[in-house]
Amino acid sequence: MPNVEKQKILRALGTAERWFWLMNQNRPLQFLLTASFHGTQSEERWHKAIGTAGTRHSMLHVAVAQMDDELVFVKASPRISFRCVTRKNDLHWKFVSEEEMNTPFTPESSALLRVTLLQSDDKCDLILCFHHSIADAMSAMHFLHEILQTFHGVEFKPYELPESMDKLIEEHLGSAPASSVDQPPQNWSTAFRDQSKKAKVEVQTLTADQTNLLREMTRKHGATIGHAVSAAFTLAGQQLSDAWQKLPVRIFLPIDLRSRLQLTDELLYAVGISVIVLDSGKSQEGFWQIVANAKEQLDSKLLPSSIVENRMTIAGLYQGLNSAAEYAALSEKIFGFDLLQTNLGAWNFATTWGEMSLHRIAGPMVSVGFEGEQTVGLMTVAGKLTLTHLSFEPITGLLSRAIEILLSVMTESLKESIANVDTHRLALG
Repeated sequence: MPNVEKQKILRALGTAERWFWLMNQNRPLQFLLTASFHGTQSEERWHKAIGTAGTRHSMLHVAVAQMDDELVFVKASPRISFRCVTRKNDLHWKFVSEEEMNTPFTPESSALLRVTLLQSDDKCDLILCFHHSIADAMSAMHFLHEILQTFHGVEFKPYELPESMDKLIEEHLGSAPASSVDQPPQNWSTAFRDQSKKAKVEVQTLTADQTNLLREMTRKHGATIGHAVSAAFTLAGQQLSDAWQKLPVRIFLPIDLRSRLQLTDELLYAVGISVIVLDSGKSQEGFWQIVANAKEQLDSKLLPSSIVENRMTIAGLYQGLNSAAEYAALSEKIFGFDLLQTNLGAWNFATTWGEMSLHRIAGPMVSVGFEGEQTVGLMTVAGKLTLTHLSFEPITGLLSRAIEILLSVMTESLKESIANVDTHRLALG
């Protein structure tokens, strides 16, 4: 990258932004959401809405350049690519999403956000594919909402370029001396996958009744749907994969830091790192014990001190490294997991926009690129939970088996509830 004029420089990239920028040169590290609608707008209205929403965010008006040994954001024209494609069928979005995951951003890319609209007469799918150095999945959800708001004439006040997550954490959570990153278990494979393999996407959506029951059931155990999904995928993977049976399942769980950093809908990367380790094979633990184990481990990662220490440690480890090759070599040594689980929670905005209604969001879809890595994204729209499984080396049947486990647990819970009611009635006599 050529050196740039100093007056164009906005700020240096933070630790996470720099990591994604350099790692993306080694393997595709973008992420995407796919929103599916009944009804549609004209291609022109979509294009205008995306452009209007894009004017709000300074992160969509930057490029990355080299200044001495530092990577910096510099001013640039709007960095959004838009294309409209005739929608073939209800599965077309899945194949286009796979293509997007297989298509890397390059340092010379003219856009850091690619938007694809699949459109027929009565349905459409909007695919948002972001370079991860400028945004996280929560950003993408808010950006989607902003696009839809423009159809109602909403106008936005532009945001200044946000500070890096490093500075925001230091400002709101404090600082701490670097220690050491948790090392993977002995003999844990952290090798990156063969780059010739292609992404595969599968999706399943629970009914509103199933989603509500799952939520109520997990709350009774002091847990969340996310904890239950971690347990279900652990059990499913250890039933289906020889590799997962040999060692505890290492699950990467991104932590949304927006509320802690006093952020709302700004476009930036604001995610903490947490890894938990679950195992069902050795202890023969029941489902709810695995859920409790997941919750206990994750709760400790959510402490402000843990977030600060983790961020300082990562910054210290990568300090002085300047190339994509150096970043990749270190990442193979200190990271490594079987499952990446990311949960956007519920879509808490309107689902109807004129003649158009949102009925599903698939994703987030993302992959760091480790050998055998599986990803599951959680998103609830109109009370229905969608689970999206992405992998370049998928465990066959993993998503279906995990959902079978969740449904089985729900069935047992209902039986127990009915039995308790009957027992209570007998006691009242």
